[in-house]
Order: sequence, then C-alpha cells, then structure tokens
Amino acid sequence: YYAQQAQGTSQLDWTVTAYLEPDQFRITYAEPAPNPSLSCTVAGLIAPATGTLRGYRGLSEIRHLESFVALKAAVQPGQRIERTVNDLTYPLRVILMHEDPAVVERDAHTIRYLDGGHFYDIQ
Repeated sequence: YYAQQAQGTSQLDWTVTAYLEPDQFRITYAEPAPNPSLSCTVAGLIAPATGTLRGYRGLSEIRHLESFVALKAAVQPGQRIERTVNDLTYPLRVILMHEDPAVVERDAHTIRYLDGGHFYDIQ
C-alpha cells in the first residue's frame, strides 16, 4: 500500500501485470521507473526485553516528525511484548513518507535515536 502511495505502483502491481499481461509488462517495465514523487520507509522498533507492555514513551515525538504517516502497533499496552529478534517481532512500525528523501532519512535516524530501553515501559 505505501509503496503504491509513494511511487504510484507496487511490487504486487508488477506481479499481477507480469502474470496477466506479460507483453504489456515487458513494454512498461523495460525501463527503470522515473524518480518517485515520494520517498518512503518503514522503521521497525526494537523491543529490548520481554514482559508486559505498559506503554510506549516518545510516541508524541514520533507523531510530530515531518515525514510521519502512520504507526502500526503489533503489541498494545497491557499485552505481552517479546524481545525483538527479527523483523517478525517488531512491536511497532512507523511509516515515513515525504517528497524529500533527506527528510525521510533524518526522521528514520531520529526514530533510531528515540528507540531503546527507555522507549518501552515494560513490567
């Protein structure tokens, strides 16, 4: 969804076109796409410990980032949180999107700065 929002097309669109209209796919996707109108990234936050999540600290700062689009929480306050060990165990994902890739990069670095043991209130 977010790739399609940022670039006007997505990997899923490409796959469907390649399967259903292979000749059109070869014509349309033979050349690299022009620069996307928006840069986009998803930042997965990394839980440092296992326990019961009481809350996330710093969500207000994240929501105020210039490129902030959405938060996708896999773990809500009151639920059990597991220490993050891979991309399937991120408790929270932040979607960033902006016309300027430098803004997205800066905000992603800000999220990395905010993320850490102090970000999580875990019992």
